[in-house]
Amino acid sequence: MLKPFYGWTLARVLAITCTLSYGILYYTFSVFTLPMEEELGWTRAQTSLGFSLALIVSGLLGPMFGKHVDHKGARGVMALGSLLGSATVLLWANVHTLWQYYAVWTLMGVAWAAVFYDVAFTVINHWFRQLRSRALLLITLTAGLASTIFIPLSTWLLAHFSWRDALLVLAGLLAVGTILPHLIFLRGFPREMGQTVDGLPETVAPPHSAPAAKPTAVLKTAVFWWLTVSFMFGAANSIALAAHMVPMLSERGYSPALIATSAALVGFMSLPGRAIFTPLSERVSSLTLTVVTLSAQALAFLGLLILPGQVGLWLFVALFGLSNGALTLARASLIADTFGSTHYGFISGAMNLWASMAKAIFPVLIGFLYLRFQGYGPVLLGLSVLSLLSIFAVWQAGRSHLKLKNAPMQNT
Repeated sequence: MLKPFYGWTLARVLAITCTLSYGILYYTFSVFTLPMEEELGWTRAQTSLGFSLALIVSGLLGPMFGKHVDHKGARGVMALGSLLGSATVLLWANVHTLWQYYAVWTLMGVAWAAVFYDVAFTVINHWFRQLRSRALLLITLTAGLASTIFIPLSTWLLAHFSWRDALLVLAGLLAVGTILPHLIFLRGFPREMGQTVDGLPETVAPPHSAPAAKPTAVLKTAVFWWLTVSFMFGAANSIALAAHMVPMLSERGYSPALIATSAALVGFMSLPGRAIFTPLSERVSSLTLTVVTLSAQALAFLGLLILPGQVGLWLFVALFGLSNGALTLARASLIADTFGSTHYGFISGAMNLWASMAKAIFPVLIGFLYLRFQGYGPVLLGLSVLSLLSIFAVWQAGRSHLKLKNAPMQNT
């Protein structure tokens, strides 16, 4: 009789730790920005630069951490990353000068690279193949609630404590909820538990996977760069919208209450987006699903730009929320289906490097475009064009992948 597959234990642990990590290390930034600025006399541009530094650092370290996890597993990386993340929040609570603040957020970028989705998804790709989409759904549905949980919790803490004391509470919560779980439960590969991928008996062949190519060879392929461009544009759209959604909807005449409701529903709609993607991924290719998802994103921007009143608004909320949630899974599935799981961490990290650069730059770029055109209409059109370019890039990646199948690269 087969013992229970340990991969599901890993998925449950990562679902909890990713929720805590994203909630405390990422989403609380927006909550603590204003009280920090009021006490220290800093501008929004100065505080936002810290967040951008973290994005850049996490992107730069992604390939290195991913390569380590591919070869040695994620236990050490995620445990140390959780320790560093907790210490960084503790240091954040004690900053008094800008150089201290920027040093803290540089360290925060290191923690992000160690504990966020890229590393967690690498673990899942080592343990799952046929059941991968279900394991990823478990993690992302749970971690998708991070902002829903931690933004209200952080706001409540601010109502009862100073922003510094509130951060100390969150640092303790992060330490307790992530360091030991990562250290105790994480295992790099099924063989460490005497098991196989998906928990199949050793006599049963695992489902087909793309052949493993040398990582350096992958970086030279057209398919890698087409997918990188597509994911970079998708990430740019998401972060630009997050930074500018409130003023963009205000300009179009929507009330503050309606804007707040819309913003909350965009986040909520990402959950059914992921739930819909998972069963479809077992029947439809990840490439096709990615094209459909990016098409929905483009229609969301065009709907908000063209359709009048609340019709355009609710179409935007539904389509962008669904597509934004599904893209998280589409990216992970497409990388694994195209390149295999052996070097997933390195390849995913290399792609995320460019996506992180786009996330750091695009909110500022959108601000310049707004000032240049004195409105968000051209910006919405530009975001629609980016989505269409993402679709084109994925389609080109599919064509390049067919060529790779006809001329396979040297195996490791």
